[in-house]
Amino acid sequence: MKKNAKREPNYKFYENGKNVVCISYYAKRPVRQEARLDERDEFDPELGREIARAKVDLRIAEKRLKNATFLRDATLDIFDQIQEQLIKYNDYYDDATAELQEATERLERLINKKID
Repeated sequence: MKKNAKREPNYKFYENGKNVVCISYYAKRPVRQEARLDERDEFDPELGREIARAKVDLRIAEKRLKNATFLRDATLDIFDQIQEQLIKYNDYYDDATAELQEATERLERLINKKID
């Protein structure tokens, strides 16, 4: 199982008159949704459970997407900052390499000048 894999939620159902309430949890917080019976319809507790559960699943999916979007965007911001720093440090590295090369060549010219 992947580290951040989606876990199967547990559901609890309550009947409140002709309404069915479904409760599950996301991020250790309750997610509650209700299936309400229209006055013109006949009460079917099984259908009520299915509708309430589907509403909970939808709400949890919305919360997961919101969280995933936030985390992805925050990570992309950090990535952009790291890329900017990498460019800066690559320029610094290139400058230091060129400076070392120039200093080495200057020293070699001076030593060769004295030897000649």
